[in-house]
Amino acid sequence: MKKFYSLKVVEIESLTSESVKIVFAPVKGNNFDFKAGQYITLRKEINNEDVRRSYSLSSAPGEGIEIGVKRIENGLMSTFLTKDLKVGDVLDVMLPMGNFFLDENNEGKHYVAICAGSGITPILSMIKYIVEQDSESYFTLIYGNRSRNSIMFAQELQDLENNYQSQLFVHYVFSREEVENFLYGRVDENILKDLFQTNKELGNANSYFLCGPGQMIDNVNDFLLNLG
Repeated sequence: MKKFYSLKVVEIESLTSESVKIVFAPVKGNNFDFKAGQYITLRKEINNEDVRRSYSLSSAPGEGIEIGVKRIENGLMSTFLTKDLKVGDVLDVMLPMGNFFLDENNEGKHYVAICAGSGITPILSMIKYIVEQDSESYFTLIYGNRSRNSIMFAQELQDLENNYQSQLFVHYVFSREEVENFLYGRVDENILKDLFQTNKELGNANSYFLCGPGQMIDNVNDFLLNLG
């Protein structure tokens, strides 16, 4: 039986109108060690129902336990976490797990992440780990959202771009807002064709990480496979 640990919430930061960042108190010992990209499972009784949901860690390994949560329609846990959770509350949390993670032994590599919406959460963990731990590697992020106001971790991404200008390159794609000098549409074959033709190094990256809605992942996966 998987064990849950009681963790105290020490910070809640509003990211957008429907998403928050939640930070838990430091955990003594090494039980909560994790790899960039992994997730934790939360448990909470809501309306007399035992609700369990998994959320990716947005913090880099060694930074503590932090997640990003986006509210989904009729989502019991996401609604509670984004509307009702308070600093000082205690949640049941399972140890980090998951097979979607960064290989920490590769140095001097080019990583490409293609994500949408809350799919940025595990990718942010990877980005922070690479730029802070491996000065020889760099990361290209292609990030789809409805508009500028719906970007999760917008300020943190901007700060990372400013602080690691030779290691992090971000391409924003907006599906419901046309913004000068930004891409307009959904993250699909057409958008990717333009990007990969303009930025030839994208087709020669060492690793690709995809995170977002199933249809987007399928489309991007097919595009990358067709490139070889």
